[in-house]
Amino acid sequence: MPLESYQELNTNNYSSNSGSEDLSSSKAIGKVFLYMGVALLVTALVAVGVGALFAGWLTNWTFDYSVFRNIGTAFEASRTPWIVYFASVIVSFIGMLICTVALGRAAATGRHSAWPAFIVYSIFMGITLSIILIAGIDFVTIGEAFGISAGAFAIMGFIGYKSKRNLNILGMVAWTALIMVLISGLIFGLIFAFNRAAFNVFNIVYTAIVLVIFLILTAVDMYNVKRIVEKGADSKNLCLFCAFTLYTDFINIFIRVLLLLAKLKSR
Repeated sequence: MPLESYQELNTNNYSSNSGSEDLSSSKAIGKVFLYMGVALLVTALVAVGVGALFAGWLTNWTFDYSVFRNIGTAFEASRTPWIVYFASVIVSFIGMLICTVALGRAAATGRHSAWPAFIVYSIFMGITLSIILIAGIDFVTIGEAFGISAGAFAIMGFIGYKSKRNLNILGMVAWTALIMVLISGLIFGLIFAFNRAAFNVFNIVYTAIVLVIFLILTAVDMYNVKRIVEKGADSKNLCLFCAFTLYTDFINIFIRVLLLLAKLKSR
């Protein structure tokens, strides 16, 4: 949900409902990144934990991740763990959608704390991202992807924070482009599905384009976070919503960088 939707929030009414603290802009920005860091830590711990538990279940608790190198054989050998896992991923997707709505409402009204929805969302995201380990991607590649993502996120966030121009028009263009790319991705993905070489090239190009779009959205969202806190809207719930927006930007950047690294290393 775009942050600009909350820029016209009546700060006085919101503060009276949620008991916001009188913080400076820098302290409010600090809280945003602190909350974002907490969510990322929860997601990472859950992803590693779920991946380890699933691997243990699948291999009689020997924790041998090599079993994921041939998923088809592993599925035929023991289907129940896989069925439970993929059911959990589906439930997580649905849960994330519900948490997104709940978090947005909490930020808009200030009637309830947004923490529960944010933490539950980060847990569901961790369950979903555990597929990275299950797919057999090594920790070195994951670490490299995280480092690159953090650097790119920091650069685009700094650009957005320092921007003197309104970036929301750029954000609208980026969101429109993202929708078009996602739709075209489905179409061209089906066209190239039966040509492995063509599909691999398309997948790399498609992932790179989506990555660029999310980098742009990171700058736009950081610009809007700055505007929100400068207007005095520094309540805990709104800071949590800002953190949630930047958190989802980072996760999307990380996933695309990881996919590109994994694809390039496999060639």
